[in-house]
Amino acid sequence: HSYSEEYPWTRRQHEGFLDALTADPAVLPIYEVEHLDTKRREYDDHYGNQFADYLRFKYSGYRPALIYVTDDDALVFALKFFNELFPGVPIFFSGINDYSVRDKLDPARQTGVFEKKDISTNLAVLLRMDPKLRSIILVGDGSSTYQAIEQEAHADLENSSSIKTIFIAEKRFDRVLEKLQAQPPGTYLFLTTVGGWTDVDGKNLLLSQIIPKIVELNRFVVLSMEDVYLFKGVLGGFVTSGWRQGQRAGQLALSYLHGTPMVQLPPLMESPNEYIFAEDVLERHRLKLPGEILSVSKMLNQKPSFYQRNRTLVVATLDGLALLLFFVVLWTLAVISRKNRTIRQSEMQFREAQRVGRVGSYVFNIMADYWKGSDVLYEILGIGRDYPRTLEGWLSLVHESQRSDIKAYLLGIVERHERFDKEYRLVNGGDGGQRWVLGMGEVEYDSEGKPARLFGTIQDITERKQVADALQQINDTLEQRVQQELAENREKDHLIIQQSRFAAMGEMIGNIAHQWRQPLNTLILTLANIEDAFHYNELTGEYLATQVADGKLLIQKMSSTIDDFRNFFRPHKQTKPFSVTGAIRESISLVSASFRSHTIDIGLEADEDAVIEGFPNEFSQVLINLLINAKEAILANQVTNGRVSVRLTVGGQSAIVSIADNGGGIPVGLLGKVFEPYFSTKEMGTGIGLYMSKMIIEKSMHGHLNVHNQNNGAVFTIQCPLSDNQSGRTYDNTIDRN
Repeated sequence: HSYSEEYPWTRRQHEGFLDALTADPAVLPIYEVEHLDTKRREYDDHYGNQFADYLRFKYSGYRPALIYVTDDDALVFALKFFNELFPGVPIFFSGINDYSVRDKLDPARQTGVFEKKDISTNLAVLLRMDPKLRSIILVGDGSSTYQAIEQEAHADLENSSSIKTIFIAEKRFDRVLEKLQAQPPGTYLFLTTVGGWTDVDGKNLLLSQIIPKIVELNRFVVLSMEDVYLFKGVLGGFVTSGWRQGQRAGQLALSYLHGTPMVQLPPLMESPNEYIFAEDVLERHRLKLPGEILSVSKMLNQKPSFYQRNRTLVVATLDGLALLLFFVVLWTLAVISRKNRTIRQSEMQFREAQRVGRVGSYVFNIMADYWKGSDVLYEILGIGRDYPRTLEGWLSLVHESQRSDIKAYLLGIVERHERFDKEYRLVNGGDGGQRWVLGMGEVEYDSEGKPARLFGTIQDITERKQVADALQQINDTLEQRVQQELAENREKDHLIIQQSRFAAMGEMIGNIAHQWRQPLNTLILTLANIEDAFHYNELTGEYLATQVADGKLLIQKMSSTIDDFRNFFRPHKQTKPFSVTGAIRESISLVSASFRSHTIDIGLEADEDAVIEGFPNEFSQVLINLLINAKEAILANQVTNGRVSVRLTVGGQSAIVSIADNGGGIPVGLLGKVFEPYFSTKEMGTGIGLYMSKMIIEKSMHGHLNVHNQNNGAVFTIQCPLSDNQSGRTYDNTIDRN
């Protein structure tokens, strides 16, 4: 390369050339790279002779398949020295601005891609956007590349006599700034080739140190002649592309490697440029691209898209959907046992082994019976560099049971012009251990069709073989393990259901006590009234009948309470349609006394009734569990004016019940754990209530149970599909305070 490794233009050409070669799976390039670095040290005959001596010493006896050079200095150097250093080796080039070099090329040995900083095309686009254009500035580093560009520009501008052109060519960047300060503002300024600019001490400056300073002058509309100059504030233009230059040269080289003679691969005289513009700079200078130019242009710094403008909303929506999906599949994940993690880990190790398997490369000169390889290959084979690297030397490392077969296979693929692709065993030359390897390779033939070279890779696949065997053993017993774990999980679920019912029964006994307290007090007063009437001779038959009737009513109410709680614990065997409002009212009535005793307000709001299919008692059990949890949260946080709100709505094909409290909410870090079995935030909690509730709603009634925090409290939401018997009955929009 003419320039240094870190110079962006050089790096992009290098990448484009290799991308073109590696796009063909049959090509595995092994290459050496050298840099003249003429941005730092100007190229001349003395420097060329010294660099040639260096290459002559380093690459003595080395004959590459081809040579690739970038930019003018490297091509000048190659044309002068490479015929001696690498006789007969073809040369491919890119990034050449000096078109006169075409006459010096040998069609049988040299071809490539020319580069043109197309002033005329850029000027034509500018005139269509700004018909008042009268002057332009071309600025560069004064290098040989710049001089070729300036010569082309003079030729391009011959027919544009009305356009005044100012050429500024300086090596030192501070002098460039001084001259630019003297130019009138509003002028269009073209960056031609500027990689050679230095500071006052002669040190090369980075593009990031110079281009932003020109933009910051805020005096010019800055256009780029190369894609690597497209920094913030640069308008762009019809630019040369380093990657495209390298890619086109690589395609020429690929055609040669596949057998096309060099004389049939003439140089590409038309530079593969492209339109690239910065949308924000166009708007700032109120310039509008013609439609046909806009349609083929690559636009930078475009206005933010809908997603970019509303990213927070979109991300929040996706997060909500992800959370909903998480709860939908949670019950499925519950049946996966911890033992299955071993299987997943083994699968991950298997994939990782495939990805990072050790691979060594080699090149075998068939005619000379000599091969050389990479350090990794020698490590796989267990040999040193003094090992005899011949065909027989390699075959001696192949396991004796396969040695004759591998030799016959190798001779067969060479004769049939096929790829080498074979798994076989090796005996490590160091420790004598056996290794499985995968050998892959391509045979290269000379012009007479004789095999010349075999190049390819050998990959150590021993671990992959071992993992495959282990996975097969695991898969053989997988079904038995899954059935065993499912049986254990079903037993656990049955135990949790029993524990949940016992916990609910204890809570219900407390609620019965609250429900009976008031009628028992009233009954005592009734008996006391009868006694007083007897002592004061006021006990008449009519008075006694009235008091006895009141007592019977109280006893009947207490008996009804027993029936209500008994019905609550009677499980349903079959699903049936039932009213959601009715189930809510019954559940509230069972806990209302306990709520009143703790001065906690409980209310129901229902816009309309909803009928769902399921188990009414189990549904009521879930409601009561959520109501009791809300009450305990309010009491635990000593909230005054405790409040629990129950709301029923119908959305789409679902009935939605929300139970909200003002008990302080659930810590954010625990929201994802509250539905796990045996997890509780209460000191004496069992941790089965919410887990059981989620199983009833999601497994038995095909609904969803979720929780989130809102307004200093927690909100539990039950969503169940409407029954086919949904009647659509409506209620007046009132609050029921039991």
